[in-house]
Amino acid sequence: MNTVTEQQHTLRRYDKELIKLKNQVEKMGEHVSSQIDLVVDQLDDSPQTMDFEEVFENDISINGMEVKASKTVIRLLAKQAPVGKDLRFIIAVSRIVSELERIGDEVVTIAHSFEEHARPSPCIDNAIEVSVTGLMSSAKNLLDRALLAAHNEDIETAANMMEKHLHKEGTYYQDAEKLVGCIKEHHESLDESFTAALQVNSLKRICDHICNICEHSVFLVSGEDIRHQDDEQD
Repeated sequence: MNTVTEQQHTLRRYDKELIKLKNQVEKMGEHVSSQIDLVVDQLDDSPQTMDFEEVFENDISINGMEVKASKTVIRLLAKQAPVGKDLRFIIAVSRIVSELERIGDEVVTIAHSFEEHARPSPCIDNAIEVSVTGLMSSAKNLLDRALLAAHNEDIETAANMMEKHLHKEGTYYQDAEKLVGCIKEHHESLDESFTAALQVNSLKRICDHICNICEHSVFLVSGEDIRHQDDEQD
């Protein structure tokens, strides 16, 4: 095999590995999004019939996807020495994979909280549960939009999402704060209020990770690292 042919084979393998990595992160994103749907679906059922076992089992698969994607990243960096946009793509995807894994962890935390939460006051509990469910549905929608923006390399949409929804002045955070205020009013049920507060904190962290995915999309396309800019301005 001559040198030119060897180089062509190497490039083909390299391109296949890049496509493989892109497919891995997209598959992982679909699974994490489905996890949120599974929790919301269970919350629509009565407390007696809620079952989050599928959520917990799927989380194991998601963790496995993270490991596989990380191995692909390491292999690409070690063997191909990528530069330019290819390097940015690999770095951005590696970061997005990490964000997705953390979102998955927060979804599991919320599922555990509902599974273990005693319901001494159904009326109050239902009022809180509906609000948490609404925030979870919003998070799922935002995650899907962020992943689509990453897929399309649409930094305008990513930036718009960060400004309108995901920053601390955005609609998602404001809705979460309203729920916190609502929770504080239910002081007669401390256990219930504490559990709901933990759920809201997990939802805020999910929002942060989705915002980070948008930031990584901007880095992928422009090469500009906009992480922590708000912290630097404060």
